[in-house]
Amino acid sequence: MTPELTILRERLPCGWLKMDRRGTLVAVNPTLCRMLGMDDTELVGRHLDSLLTPASRVLYQTYLQPLLLLHGHAEEFSLAFRDAQGHTVDALIYSAGAIDSAHPEEANQLELVVASLRKRSHIEQEMLRIKRAADHAPGMIFQFMQLRDGSCHFPYTSEAIRRMYGISSQQARDSVERLLGLLDEKTRASLTSGLRSAAEAAQDWSAIFEVKLPGQASRWHEAQATPSHLANGDILWHGHVADVTDRLAMEVAVADQANVDRLHEARSEFLARVSHELRTPLNAILGFTQLLANDKADNLSAEQQDRLEMVMSSGRHLLTLVNEVLEVTTIQSANWQVALQPLELAPLLAHAVQSAQSAAQVVRVHLLAADCPPRLRVQSNAQRLHQVLVNLLSNAVKYNRAGGTVRISARAHEHGVQVTVSDTGVGMTPQQMASLFQPFNRLGAEHTTVAGNGLGLVITKELLSRMGATLNVTSQPGVGSCFSVTLPAALALPVSVASPAIPATPPHAAPPHGHAASVHVKAQAQSTVLYVEDDEVNAALMDAIMGLRPQVQLLHAVDCASAIRSVQATVPDLMLLDMHLPDGSGIELLTALRRLPGMQSVPAVMVSAGALHDDVQQAHASGFIGYWTKPLDVKKTLRELDAILTATAGVVD
Repeated sequence: MTPELTILRERLPCGWLKMDRRGTLVAVNPTLCRMLGMDDTELVGRHLDSLLTPASRVLYQTYLQPLLLLHGHAEEFSLAFRDAQGHTVDALIYSAGAIDSAHPEEANQLELVVASLRKRSHIEQEMLRIKRAADHAPGMIFQFMQLRDGSCHFPYTSEAIRRMYGISSQQARDSVERLLGLLDEKTRASLTSGLRSAAEAAQDWSAIFEVKLPGQASRWHEAQATPSHLANGDILWHGHVADVTDRLAMEVAVADQANVDRLHEARSEFLARVSHELRTPLNAILGFTQLLANDKADNLSAEQQDRLEMVMSSGRHLLTLVNEVLEVTTIQSANWQVALQPLELAPLLAHAVQSAQSAAQVVRVHLLAADCPPRLRVQSNAQRLHQVLVNLLSNAVKYNRAGGTVRISARAHEHGVQVTVSDTGVGMTPQQMASLFQPFNRLGAEHTTVAGNGLGLVITKELLSRMGATLNVTSQPGVGSCFSVTLPAALALPVSVASPAIPATPPHAAPPHGHAASVHVKAQAQSTVLYVEDDEVNAALMDAIMGLRPQVQLLHAVDCASAIRSVQATVPDLMLLDMHLPDGSGIELLTALRRLPGMQSVPAVMVSAGALHDDVQQAHASGFIGYWTKPLDVKKTLRELDAILTATAGVVD
């Protein structure tokens, strides 16, 4: 053996051995020693079959050794060796034949190359894992070859092609038309043009396109690929195709919802603005009407008093309509939420009956006491549930007949707790039932003397929906109607939580009926009240209201600048600030006034036509101790004025 050949064998990355015809090892290289964990002294002189596993030993003795003795040639013959620690080493055996040598001792000896399968097996397993991952991926992985002559083909596609396009990988490799032929001409031309442009610019390519398979609904696929420019001028694309039909549908739904939310927001802002603008003239109409009824009712004729009552009644009706429109808008707002808690139901039903009892007595309808088992609990909101119950009872009374009956009862139900309000009134036809929850649709009652706006049930249903409850209605003309509310049940009341107080009147209530009663005036020292209001009519009304309190001096400012000048001259005992002023907001004005000497502790009340709950909360958070909503209730305004000035003066009853 030449020195060069010896060096080459020493450096071989695979094992090498030389053995005689009996299978005795004559020489080995270092790589084989490392593979088996033995040195050459341990290997030379041993028979090859002594290094094999029992199964491979049988295979060697019965097949490989006779083959080598007969032909001297073997290629990729698999045998398993045992290393020094007894571990199995899988290997492939290669032999090119017997050594042709002039030296007698080397004649007919065999050389074998031993290639370990450990790395190859690991690579094969990794390739198999990658292939399985590609085949099980939700989208299709592909290679797409564009040749210089303009032709193209798919060297590889994952098994997802069968699910997405109804063809096999082999069919796609055999003919590119099996896949591209599924696309319409316009889509195919667009994809081809996009690929060409991306290839020329050496950029990644992406596209979304529609796929219409026979007998199936249209699907949308998104393809992404990266080009590799080969040396011969061909272009190999590596890419991925995913079905994005559901994602696009979700994006459209989200966009639609965003448009709906923007529409609701715009509608809410518009109606809030309309509500504000309507409340401003209503403040004058109802305010001066209350003052006129209180001051001069005795000087009016019976006919004039009736006309005055008609003005007040119409104003109250318009105010109720404005409040209900604003409430519908507020409740339907996307971010409006209501806090729920466990509630005892029986007290709530009893209070609702009490609230509707006076109206029932006026029209001679028998409103029976609530029938509710003790300790029946619901998960709800006390104020809003009271509003719902009173509305249902009021409707049952209004649309009843003289001498009729209204019942309210509650029972445990398989889906929670069911509250039923039934009446013996006029009932409804199926046609009327179909339009029951349409805003402003009074189902013909607008031609009767029964008052209403057609919004009560709309508000009721929306409130129940926000509280996780449902409303079902059954009715029969001439017999009556039955409204069933199903509320979520509550297992128990928290030990530390008492039943919440229920407001005696709903929010944004209209001024009370009848003439304004005189209010007891506490003995007070002279008080100064600053009213900041840019509307002359509102200012005149406040001046007239304060005229009922001779001990109160009213100062008037029309904007923030004049208000600051006023308090610099005279520190008031109370500030009444409008929210919207020509040069700023009432909140900004209060912040500025608090910085002036002596103004840190002067109480302030917001007087505004803004009636949203958020407006009230913002005012309280900004330091206002009260919020008077226009149109003002004169009696309530005087009552709260007396309370504030009395507390300010430190007078004790």
